[in-house]
Amino acid sequence: MPAIPRHKTPTSEKDWDGPANEARLKTGQDYEFYRRAYAWVDPDMDRSLKSAYKFIHHEVDSDGNPGAANIKGCISGIGVLNGAMGGTKIPKADYEGVYNHLASHLRDADVEPPELRNLQLVKEVRSMPIEALNIEDNKMLIQGYAIRFNEPAIFKFDGVEYREIIDAKALDKTDMRDVPLKYNHSDNIMIMARTRNKTLQLIRDEQGLKIMAELANTTAGRDLYELIRRGDVDKMSFAFTVSKDDYDTETRTRTILAINKLFDVSAVDTPAYDTTSLSLRSYFEAEAEKQRIALEKAEQRKRLIIKTYF
Repeated sequence: MPAIPRHKTPTSEKDWDGPANEARLKTGQDYEFYRRAYAWVDPDMDRSLKSAYKFIHHEVDSDGNPGAANIKGCISGIGVLNGAMGGTKIPKADYEGVYNHLASHLRDADVEPPELRNLQLVKEVRSMPIEALNIEDNKMLIQGYAIRFNEPAIFKFDGVEYREIIDAKALDKTDMRDVPLKYNHSDNIMIMARTRNKTLQLIRDEQGLKIMAELANTTAGRDLYELIRRGDVDKMSFAFTVSKDDYDTETRTRTILAINKLFDVSAVDTPAYDTTSLSLRSYFEAEAEKQRIALEKAEQRKRLIIKTYF
């Protein structure tokens, strides 16, 4: 993963000199060493090279070891993402990860991070069960939870377990002003309900975000209701963007702390990976790839030591 995952560390308010700290940093170290100083690594370069890393923001002592995250260094890094000092040449797709890393240190120091003007959030999709209610007053009603708070979802990729949790405060500032109910997230099929005219209700409670919708009395609406009633369509998917999350490398757990916008909820016949999506798989596979590379490098160093001394 090019953007280095965030980590808890002490913070410092000292004056900041990025080039001087980088010059003091030891050379010829491994990823686990350099990740304590930087926020981004070039995936195509040797990770034992200091030149493979960018966005240094940790103070370096006289022995060349990384220390506390420097507040001014983090703010300076976000400024570079926003175009200061000539900007940066890292891929745009990596901006969010680098920003979240730097911003997390600032929040740990009770400092509100500057906004990232170039932030382009990635739309993600998750799936949950949906059910049809009995027809009342000729109304075709469906319901289900789009989001469940604090319920770990467990995913397995290549034999490794990953978890994802949606925090109970993740919806505190979410844009849910005009959310449509669709079928398979398609823009080519008429929408079935909408919050704007109150045919779709988003009900937030202690468990999560519940949806209740009155399907349109159209051929498409009646067909969808019948498919849900029979169980042919039994999943509801929702599309959203994440503005803040956290990743615990030890437990392989992603916690979604803030959802920026809820784009739509959809009845789906083929949910991606049942409760996950391509974007989620990519997120966790990147972590697995990072760990694989670290193990390979450790094995390479072991072979080199054996070859050198034996």
